[in-house]
Amino acid sequence: MIELIRNCSHDSEIATYLIVDCGSKQIIKVASSIIGIDGLQRELQGWQWYQKARYPEQKDHICKIIQKNPSYLKIGIKFINGVKADYRTGLILNRNLLRKVMSHYCDIWPYYSNGCSVLHGDLSLDNIICNKEGIHIIDWEYFNPNGALWGFDAVYLLFEVLYFGMKRRKLPSLLEFDIIAENIAILNKQKLLAVDFIRSPLKTVKDFIITNYKCWGDYLLIAPKKLPILSFTDNQIFLIDQAISSRMRGML
Repeated sequence: MIELIRNCSHDSEIATYLIVDCGSKQIIKVASSIIGIDGLQRELQGWQWYQKARYPEQKDHICKIIQKNPSYLKIGIKFINGVKADYRTGLILNRNLLRKVMSHYCDIWPYYSNGCSVLHGDLSLDNIICNKEGIHIIDWEYFNPNGALWGFDAVYLLFEVLYFGMKRRKLPSLLEFDIIAENIAILNKQKLLAVDFIRSPLKTVKDFIITNYKCWGDYLLIAPKKLPILSFTDNQIFLIDQAISSRMRGML
């Protein structure tokens, strides 16, 4: 059985399928454009890194090439059973899961001497699977082995969840401020987090994306709404960062 999960629409250059054969499941991704092929090549690299860090005992490749030529690339990814959270339900309902993701990030992500680390580039709840074995991160199409400040992906996740949970509200609730602050405090336990993520976390995330948009390739130029953080206004950012930083002072 072949089920189309995502086609090449809505600014996507990659088609994604679920293949079920005799109870065995596999994710297939295909691309035939320059941008799409580049994304799948990054996906391969990302899975190679994540498998080594997350599943060091696993010998078989989680992600591998099935078919390749100069104008076409097809890859296969081992299916991971588990549950995905609903990104639309916001910070409060996902509070416990987010704590687990922050701890997972601290356990897995390396810290380099320049303060940078691996970039996932699209760490959303929709790309996180949770099961009895813990947290599993998927969709590595924007992978960069040394592309972001340590902590960027994790802090980005917090604000993306906030964005969808806020819906039409101009500002978060007090509890949402608390949840973001407590998760940033988890990241800061190892004292690796850049001070800007504590003083002005949302501004730091948005500024990094704008300054380093090339990390997302040409895709971000044709689909700027791919990263919802860019939709926060300057006034929202100022007020949100003030509220979070004031809470952080009581946690450090």
